[in-house]
Amino acid sequence: MTAGLSRDEAERLLAAATETGARLRALVLLLLGTGLRVSEAIRADTGDLSVEKGRRVLLVTRKGGKRQRIGLPAAVDSAIRAYVGGRQGPLFMDTDGRARMTRQQADYYLRKLSKAAGLDVEVSPHVLRHTAATLALDEGAPLRDVQVQLGHARPDTTARYDRARRDLDNAAARALGELVDGAARVTRAGSERPRPAA
Repeated sequence: MTAGLSRDEAERLLAAATETGARLRALVLLLLGTGLRVSEAIRADTGDLSVEKGRRVLLVTRKGGKRQRIGLPAAVDSAIRAYVGGRQGPLFMDTDGRARMTRQQADYYLRKLSKAAGLDVEVSPHVLRHTAATLALDEGAPLRDVQVQLGHARPDTTARYDRARRDLDNAAARALGELVDGAARVTRAGSERPRPAA
């Protein structure tokens, strides 16, 4: 099974994403901070963002067409706002800003970021999904809650992440929201000047 990143590796990847600009910072934070499938992230539109009970949420289309609201950690919300601005349409655009980002483009950007971050592993969207799941489980999130967050229909699918997590010698990590919020604060320093997107 795909191995997830350690907290340090995730922060290094986020730092590399921040260096490239708002678009990839928002993408990495969304995937890492929510555990979404990349297809769910790139199919989302700006109109799928809303506020419920004082919290920003994103309405995503899961496998099989089921719609689910996903709460966004503060750093994810902030990164998406910084990237989207007042624009309407697809949440994530391609490099030219003319069309919706594709799965292949997202995969390419993440692999490029993993090299820029000096990671030994090529980061794919699924690596970030696995990282989100294992870090949440490490923090003590109930398996059922992680199952719902990931949109798994069956608990045994989520349990595979738990088994893989126990097979690895990972240090306990903070909850996902705290992870991305803290990492975002660290990588925000010196990133005020926009840089060209990858």
